[in-house]
Amino acid sequence: TLIHLIDPTCKECQPLLYLEQALKQAGVGVTKVESHDYSSSRGKELIAQHGVTHIPAVLISKDLEAYPALMQQLLQTGIVLKKDYYTLQAQVAPYRDLQKGDVIGRVTLIMLKDDTCTTCYDVTMNRGILTRFGMVITNQETYDVATTSAKALIEQYKITKIPAILVSSDAQHYPSFIGAWKSVGTVESDGWHVMRKPELLGTYKDLTTGKVVAPQSPKEPAGSPEA
Repeated sequence: TLIHLIDPTCKECQPLLYLEQALKQAGVGVTKVESHDYSSSRGKELIAQHGVTHIPAVLISKDLEAYPALMQQLLQTGIVLKKDYYTLQAQVAPYRDLQKGDVIGRVTLIMLKDDTCTTCYDVTMNRGILTRFGMVITNQETYDVATTSAKALIEQYKITKIPAILVSSDAQHYPSFIGAWKSVGTVESDGWHVMRKPELLGTYKDLTTGKVVAPQSPKEPAGSPEA
């Protein structure tokens, strides 16, 4: 028996539906599947009984123990037995953290560009790179350096090169991104990630000198995943 706990209000929080198909393909006799809203009375009851902290989650009946080889594999994912059910919780953002009462992994992206720099690389290239890290971007803004919004951000974070991007603190929940970001930008005290090296992607404008700089060997940031 499988019991899914889902959050219908979070479109980005995908239920762990792949598990049912994986179990069936492995020869497991899945005879009953239920699905409950985590905020419903039944959902709350199951959460309390099985110590669920992340949504989506799925409860797998103890009958799974009849498949020892598969059990060994699933134990490596961190499933925990409580009250005759094994619990598998969301481990990859975005998901709802019940202890924090919020959805983890919804990212805001701000892109800064200079419309007068016709040879500068296209800042939207950055969004494509972020999504390849699995990042879910739910809010996006683009500002030209001449706008009040851009000037405020440039001053606040002491940005000296354009194009540039700023990524909200929820980006920290994407480990592969964090590993690559170390060679690209900084993490500020308020949690925002600020790009400092646009030259790793292509031609940029130095705001200090006003000069456009064309690197000899444009390339993607070190550690960025292949397309």
